[in-house]
Amino acid sequence: YSHTYAVYPTPSALFSINPGNTLIYPATTIQVVNNTANASSFNNHWNFGDGNTSSVISPPNHTYATWGTYTITLVVSSTYCKDSVTQVEVIIPPKPVASFTGCTVGCMPLKDSLHSTSQYATSYFWSFGDPLGGSASIANPTYIYSQPGTYNIKLIVTGPGGKDSITNNACAVVYPNPTALFTIQPTSLVVTVGIDPLTCNNISTITQIPAPESISSYIWNFGDGSPDITTKNTSHIYQQPGQFAVTLIVASNHGCKDTFVYNPLVTANEQFNLQVPNAFTPNPNGTSGDGIYDPASHDNDIFHPNISGLQTYELDIFDRWGELIFVSKDIRVGWDGYYKGKLCEQSVYVWKIIGTTIDGKNINKAGDLTLLR
Repeated sequence: YSHTYAVYPTPSALFSINPGNTLIYPATTIQVVNNTANASSFNNHWNFGDGNTSSVISPPNHTYATWGTYTITLVVSSTYCKDSVTQVEVIIPPKPVASFTGCTVGCMPLKDSLHSTSQYATSYFWSFGDPLGGSASIANPTYIYSQPGTYNIKLIVTGPGGKDSITNNACAVVYPNPTALFTIQPTSLVVTVGIDPLTCNNISTITQIPAPESISSYIWNFGDGSPDITTKNTSHIYQQPGQFAVTLIVASNHGCKDTFVYNPLVTANEQFNLQVPNAFTPNPNGTSGDGIYDPASHDNDIFHPNISGLQTYELDIFDRWGELIFVSKDIRVGWDGYYKGKLCEQSVYVWKIIGTTIDGKNINKAGDLTLLR
């Protein structure tokens, strides 16, 4: 009695890895070499441990996307027999490399926007180097320096491969702002138009941190439309009445500025001036009756003084018998030569002006006036 048995060859799976079982990122490419005897006689199936497979006897180079530990398996099989073998490939994460951009120079408050350009980092710690102990733990922080000085900024980064740090010296240079300030003479802040000078004494200051600082420019504005003055101290004579704000803008040698507006306002009063004509020719055809005159007109049909610098005002007209025939308490209203709706006769009349100047002096003046018709 005899029996025939079929005996099939059993594969013995074997492979090697080039350049080896350990790499340090960013090196992530390996080559697997199938060392199985008679590998071409079998089916070969590779699993690289990252979701990728191959059925090539010895696949071309394989590149892993990132660091990690990967189990590589080779299965060698025939219709009846198979064998498998595994190896572990370790790609070591790299040590992070700390770096950043965003160093800046400017006037306080200085806004510094920083940007991490670090490699292989997953967490961040910033130290902004100021006395307040400012810090942040995001990749791209913004920090505002409120005090002048020179600040070193440090970044510490952490990643799977460890830690790294970098310090940029003098990364933030914050220049101080000057403080604009001045005094005014006269202290009453009241001047007379065209006569009294307004004197401004500059007492602006600036701190000397982080380096010798100085105030390098001055701009004075007196609020009346006159050209700006650029001297350290100055004086000004107003040419028109009103109330005006005096402003000083100062700038440092690094371009940092401050503005001071003097409060209260400066008052410029007109100088008291009185010119009274001695004759006028009223309109014989009647008037509007309001007595309002145009100061720019050359007509002589309304009697009115040319007057300035009065705070209170009254104009009285008397006839030759001393009867009061006209009163105006409005400097814009004069006498049109009429009384009770009728044109007065040609004669000599008496005018009287009483009032108070802006500086408090009493005015009481009188004179003759001839009405011509």
